[in-house]
Amino acid sequence: DFPGGFPKDKKDAFTEAGRGADQEAMHHWVESLMQLRAQTPVLQSGQLQVLLADKDSLAFVRDEDAGKSCAAAPAAVRYFVVANNSLKPQGISVPIASSALNGCMKYTSTLQDGATVQVSAGTLLVRLPGEAIGIFRAEP
Repeated sequence: DFPGGFPKDKKDAFTEAGRGADQEAMHHWVESLMQLRAQTPVLQSGQLQVLLADKDSLAFVRDEDAGKSCAAAPAAVRYFVVANNSLKPQGISVPIASSALNGCMKYTSTLQDGATVQVSAGTLLVRLPGEAIGIFRAEP
C-alpha cells in the first residue's frame, strides 16, 4: 500500500518529508517524466510506431508527421523511446531503415540517465543501464 493519505497512517509519502531517499528519487523521476509529457505534445498525441519488442526491450518512436522519415519530413518533431527491462546494462540494436527515424542522425537525450545512441547503417545501437529507459529527441 502507498503510505499516507489516511488518518491513522504514521507516514505520508504525499509529502517530501514523508518519503525516504528511494521514494523521493522515484517521485522526482516520475515527476520529470510527467513534465516532459505535458510540455511535449507529440508525446501526448503523436503517431506511434513500434520498432522493437522482445522480453527485455521495447523501442518506439512518436512523431507528428504520420511516420514520415527524417529524410521525407525533416522539420517534424520526433521522439525515440527505448526501455531495458533487464537487470543488466544492455546494448540494444534497433532497426530503423523502414521507420520514421530513417535519416535521423542526431539523438538528444531528454533524461540524465546515461543512455547513449549510435547510428550505423539503418540501425541504432542504444546503450542503457539495467531497468532503465531512454527518451531522445530525434533530428536529421
